[in-house]
Amino acid sequence: MKPVEGIIKCRYIPSVNSMYIISRRRKVLSDSTREFKNEAIQCLALGKAKNGKVAETPLVIKLSFFIKKSFWRRDVDNMCKAVIDVLQEYYKFNDSWIVQGSFQKRELIGSKFELVKFQISEWDGNYDDLSIPLETIISKKTGKVRSLGCEG
Repeated sequence: MKPVEGIIKCRYIPSVNSMYIISRRRKVLSDSTREFKNEAIQCLALGKAKNGKVAETPLVIKLSFFIKKSFWRRDVDNMCKAVIDVLQEYYKFNDSWIVQGSFQKRELIGSKFELVKFQISEWDGNYDDLSIPLETIISKKTGKVRSLGCEG
């Protein structure tokens, strides 16, 4: 699979903390999240991003957020959910296929818009350096999960 990449330009990237509201005893998307999703999908459709299906294979996702306000008050991990939901809907993949991801945020000064640069690619089968080798978690003899305890 050739990596899928692009940029989403929008007025505001919602946080997972404000994505949903309770209405008539049900959890529904907030107006700001619905607005973001519509704006983001329209941006993808108008841009160079090809609409289509991402392969049903383990995926790696990279997200770079360029945000304009409340830089230090907005958690980068909380913005990932809204963006991944949009990408999942547009490219028709199940986000449970994401096995590895990276994200960063940068301050965008003097802009009325915020940006998300993204890349979705096929996982190469390797985890990064922080991963614990499978052999240390699962016993080769018994096939059972070992108790690792806290180290450090």
